[in-house]
Order: sequence, then C-alpha cells, then structure tokens
Amino acid sequence: VLFVFQGEKSMVKNNQDLRVQKTKRALATSLLTLLKVNPFNKITVNDVCTEALVSRSAFYANFKDKYDLLSFCLEIFKKNLLEESEEMPFTDHLRNVLNKIQKDIIVFKNLMMINLDMSLAEIIRNSFLEDLEHNLKTCPKALPLPGPIEIIAAYCSSAITNAIMYWVSKNMPYTIDEMAHCLTALLPEQITCSGK
Repeated sequence: VLFVFQGEKSMVKNNQDLRVQKTKRALATSLLTLLKVNPFNKITVNDVCTEALVSRSAFYANFKDKYDLLSFCLEIFKKNLLEESEEMPFTDHLRNVLNKIQKDIIVFKNLMMINLDMSLAEIIRNSFLEDLEHNLKTCPKALPLPGPIEIIAAYCSSAITNAIMYWVSKNMPYTIDEMAHCLTALLPEQITCSGK
C-alpha cells in the first residue's frame, strides 16, 4: 500500500510540474504577444493574466512580478539563441540573430528600452562572445593575436552588439546580408579564419 501511495504522490507531482510549465509558458507567450503592441512599461500583470487566461494568484505563484516574468522570457530567448547557433559558422550565427530580431522587431524594440540586470543587449553580446573566443582559440598559430583572447572577444562581441542596436534604432536601413557581411568584414582575420 505504501508503494502505491508513493507512486500516486509522484504522479501528482509530475502533473503539478506539467501544470506549472504550461502556466509559465502561457504567461511568457502572453507577455511577448502584448509586447507586439505595447511598450513594457504600459503592460500590467492584469493584462498578462487576461491574455493568458490565467488568474492573478496563478501568476504570483510562479513569478514575483512582471520583471520576473520578463527575466524568464529573456532566459528562454538566450537558450534558443545559444542552442540554435552552437554548430554554426560565425557569419551564419550572426545572420540567425539578425533574422530573429527582424522577425519580431517591435517586440525587440520594446525590450531594448528596458533596463534589467540581464538586458537583451547582454544576452546578444554573450551569444557572440563564446563563438568569438572559440574561433580565436582554434585559429592557426601563424596569425598572431594583438592581445589576450578574452579581451579581443569581449571587444568584438560588444562592437557587434552595439552595431545591431544601432541598426534596430535606425529602423534596419540595411538588409540582413549587408549587416552580416559588414560586421564579419570588420572582425580581425583571426576570428574569421576558422569556422565552427
């Protein structure tokens, strides 16, 4: 009897976990949907709950506030960005990021205006940082580096991210291919010498 009871308890926990995941996903999807038409500062917890068809008590059982929900959304964005570009050559990674931004430009612009501990710019910068460090470490030794790998990668990833933010703020006056070509051409030869 004890064994059956423990199994039922486990089943209840799995159902609760699934319910929590579905609620979090519904709230995240709702926030992103609302960001397509409203800046973040105009969106309330009530708006998110109404859009998600979730009660306020369910919202607060999962998130402290709308900023906590936003952090959750940014973590998902970060995970998707890193997973999808893991084995891509650098230029393809860059195109992938630019495509994602262009696809949801209004959401991206609304997110750009928010100052959080983990900002959208930081997520983008970090996604390039790892790629750049890898390329620098695997570059043939015949090409000397002007300084430590970490400094070069941090400098280049920040420059790329700032250029992307500028591109967005100017309403994307250049195509994705033009941006990818330009930003790749500006990188030191050591970074583009080897692709993943």
